Amino acid sequence: MTVPAAQHSQVNDPGRVWAPVVDQHATWIAVNPIQGCPKRCTYCFLNERGQTAVPPTQLASAREAVDLLLNSEFYGPSRPVALYTWTDVMALPASRTHLAALLEEWVRRAVPNPVVLITKCRIPDETIAVINSARERGTTVLVYLSYSGLSREVERGIRHDAIVANFPRLAEAGIPIVHYWRPAFPDSAELETMCRVLDYAARYAACTVAAGLKVEPAALDRLAESWPELARTPGVTEAAGVYPRPFWEFIHRTWQRHPGYRCFTPTPAPCPMSSTERTRSAFSAARPAGSATPARSRSANAAPPPTPAARRPATMRYVPRWLAVACRKHRFRWSSKAVSWSSTRRRGRTLPLR
Repeated sequence: MTVPAAQHSQVNDPGRVWAPVVDQHATWIAVNPIQGCPKRCTYCFLNERGQTAVPPTQLASAREAVDLLLNSEFYGPSRPVALYTWTDVMALPASRTHLAALLEEWVRRAVPNPVVLITKCRIPDETIAVINSARERGTTVLVYLSYSGLSREVERGIRHDAIVANFPRLAEAGIPIVHYWRPAFPDSAELETMCRVLDYAARYAACTVAAGLKVEPAALDRLAESWPELARTPGVTEAAGVYPRPFWEFIHRTWQRHPGYRCFTPTPAPCPMSSTERTRSAFSAARPAGSATPARSRSANAAPPPTPAARRPATMRYVPRWLAVACRKHRFRWSSKAVSWSSTRRRGRTLPLR
């Protein structure tokens, strides 16, 4: 069962909102034994929760985190698990030490789930060695490198040269990379910037996952300081993602610049799919011969999705397609057993702005 963070006795800062250590997100199970980020990115959802520009706080040890995961109501052995989504685990040595202990516990207990790590900080050589040690012993680890061409005014405290340097270093080490292109602001939606980001990521990453800016009502005034049009546009706080119009058009035409390179994006259909639907797919390389072809997630060079009435219900058998692409590119084996769970998020819509 999932233990609410409020029940952890060590959490005693009333100015910070705490998430459950284990929770179901739209795309994966999230495990957050450390919460709070020393960085100050203006778009981060942690701002409204008092969790930016703060020292990361440990809520659970590595062993406790694995225990909570395996006993969670959300757990399934084939579901991807994203670690440390309420911090940047690469930001501080103490967090990286916790990651090393957690991966060691993961291997020791033969947890079969693929692991996702998301960062926009430099990954030290010793952490690369830790990741590869877990991979060599059978754990699938994918690293989401967050690289969007944003300015230092938007991503405060982030060294962009370190983000760029991560790509070739991880690729040389054989660690699968997913380029995370999220979010976009008008300043980063210039053609030159977008081409530079895509051209560089496509050299090293298995695929790109592009997503929009999530605008919570409490964050609107703050985000409008960097993007004034947000304050003048109805519906931005209800949208699943908000995009500058040039970025929206660019990410749906990446195949013209890099044929064969996958860019997974929101669908431009009138009733867009949620992020869970967007990633719904079976791992095609492991699908038994003669089995039916599952619904495909939306990518920049994919066929348009079916009409809303023809879509399958939210409870589906799938693993995320970005994971399938990354695993196939790096020759990972995948269980042919599909999994099924329901999205815990309501269906949303995307909103490109002019």
